[in-house]
Amino acid sequence: TQDPEAEVEAAYLAYWEMNKRLVQQPNPDDPEIAQRTSGSARDKLIDSLSTMRAEGSMFQFGPQDSIQILDIAVTGDTATVRSCAVGDATRVHGSEEQDVEISTSELETQMTQAASRWVVTTVSETDSWKGVSTCGA
Repeated sequence: TQDPEAEVEAAYLAYWEMNKRLVQQPNPDDPEIAQRTSGSARDKLIDSLSTMRAEGSMFQFGPQDSIQILDIAVTGDTATVRSCAVGDATRVHGSEEQDVEISTSELETQMTQAASRWVVTTVSETDSWKGVSTCGA
């Protein structure tokens, strides 16, 4: 068995890769959503992707877009991940592009272990700043 923190980290980063892929080609029916999320995280993601698909919009990411894990705390079958995310994206709606202001967010994500797999249950923004910044460690 892997170290629980390493398993949580891998599942968390896979969740963000999936999220990034899906907002570039919105598909609320993507089977990976059920593998990586549950609870309110799943509901919010499906709602967001459904809205984007209905509007014909998507995101394209800039070079500064990133996610950095600050801390992982595992207790039994639950985990809390604190991370620092730099959002650098352009929202594309049809042929129109709308630059979204670059911002940095400190996130707190709750995860649970279900069927021997870690899934994201909630994602909360605990702080945010305009531009590229470093989050408090």
